[in-house]
Amino acid sequence: MNSGLESDSINECVNNSILYSPGGSSKLWKPSVTKEFMPDDDVTFESLTHAINMYRKYAKHAGFDVRLNTTTRFQHDKSIKIKYVVCNRDGKIPDRSLDTMDTNNSGRKHRNSNFIVTDSKALIKFERVSIGTNEFQIREFQELHNHPLYTTEERRHSKKARKLNYADKEFIIRAATTNVGATKAHKLRHALKGGYECVGPEESDYKNFRKKLGNIIGNKDAQLVVNKMNERKTDFPDYSFEYKCVESVLNAMFWADETDKVFYKEFGDVISFETAFRTNK
Repeated sequence: MNSGLESDSINECVNNSILYSPGGSSKLWKPSVTKEFMPDDDVTFESLTHAINMYRKYAKHAGFDVRLNTTTRFQHDKSIKIKYVVCNRDGKIPDRSLDTMDTNNSGRKHRNSNFIVTDSKALIKFERVSIGTNEFQIREFQELHNHPLYTTEERRHSKKARKLNYADKEFIIRAATTNVGATKAHKLRHALKGGYECVGPEESDYKNFRKKLGNIIGNKDAQLVVNKMNERKTDFPDYSFEYKCVESVLNAMFWADETDKVFYKEFGDVISFETAFRTNK
């Protein structure tokens, strides 16, 4: 995978080194990651979720973000056979040519976007060890990128790092109920966690969420629960979530992760929650 490449020590960065493709026609970036977080072909993962989480940790230390990609399934039971996870800059580079003589850019056919694809070939391929087992192994690993990787400082300001998680949203909501504004809530958050570098979202992210809070959930937090479950459904391929609304009111929810499904297959147990038990008591 690295044959024909020579390292350029002058351009080495904190978390990557710059290499040249055969012939020196283009630059490639190779992440510098400790062995602890490097993908290992000899490791067998107990589930696809564990395998993907490993690659996410590697990507975090390497300085790039990932995206779930192609899935191949077995014919007889439709279970996942092969799963690709790619660099989030994978994809064909769009044609953004503009008429430079048109000062109004009236011929623009593509909207401005902060998301840049570079046709990056960095990826990992996981394959199920055999039918009837949940274990996966690495079958392919491409580590070279055709774009610069995040430095430690840059990663703090990336779109993924600034994403509000459930704990952040809950903290903003609790602060709002005690008349603490978004700016003060952000200062409290970083003070509690040990510094700004320990808090991904920035002050503007807190303000934007607080501004939309009333429109999103009104007097209820049902929408936050649905959003959280949908995020898990996106992040974990074997996570299932469904919900039902009656006259714009959340009426029922169902969720199950990979472990729940295995237990149900073996034992057939079902857990039911009575949401009104405190009221009835």
